[in-house]
Amino acid sequence: MMAAPRITSSNPWHLTRVVWIAELWLIPLSNNVVALIFWRTGIDLYPVLAAVLYTYISIRHLRVLPFGFVWSRRSIMVGIAAGLALALPAMIFFIHPILVGNVSYGPIATLSVNGLLRRTLVDLPFLTAIIEELVFRHWLFIETTSTSATVLFNAFIFTVWHGVAGFTAISATQFGGGTGMLLLAYLGSLAAVFVGGVIFAVVRLKTGSFVYSVLAHWISDASIVVVIWSLGHLTH
Repeated sequence: MMAAPRITSSNPWHLTRVVWIAELWLIPLSNNVVALIFWRTGIDLYPVLAAVLYTYISIRHLRVLPFGFVWSRRSIMVGIAAGLALALPAMIFFIHPILVGNVSYGPIATLSVNGLLRRTLVDLPFLTAIIEELVFRHWLFIETTSTSATVLFNAFIFTVWHGVAGFTAISATQFGGGTGMLLLAYLGSLAAVFVGGVIFAVVRLKTGSFVYSVLAHWISDASIVVVIWSLGHLTH
């Protein structure tokens, strides 16, 4: 089992352990606080949270954990294939909705071409894929003697990170009108996030670096955004 990362070698063991456990739970919960603030007030603190996490991890932890990055065409293909496979069910749903008559494409459909490029080439990589993979498939990626335990625990804390954001996203759709459908859709969204966490963790294990899980994460999210944008423009 990989020992908990150390802050500095001179820190007492128990203090190091407390700080590490606090990071393990407070970091996933931080996104829920930001999502709740955005939901209730409209104040977008996601860039602030990303900046804080980038700064915190780079200053305190990148020197502790190696990137483990090795250039590999095979690993690139693994990342691309994983991202497309994860995005495929969502893309099929938007193209051919199941269980609902129609789907609202939301604000993504109204983006300009420049807005789409910013969303896919700036927002998604830097505010989503890179920061989330840096946190969950690098700093909080705890390898145990059991591969399944490693993957499942990592996917679990990744799902916790999306708890409030998933609810607010679902409640803004046509599923938000009824309690039963809202609950069902919310549980489905959490299940989808959990599956994504499993896939990203497997990519991290197979390739040895979170860099390739970043690729998978970005390919997945960007593919869905491009499909929604395209469908939205085709219907207008």
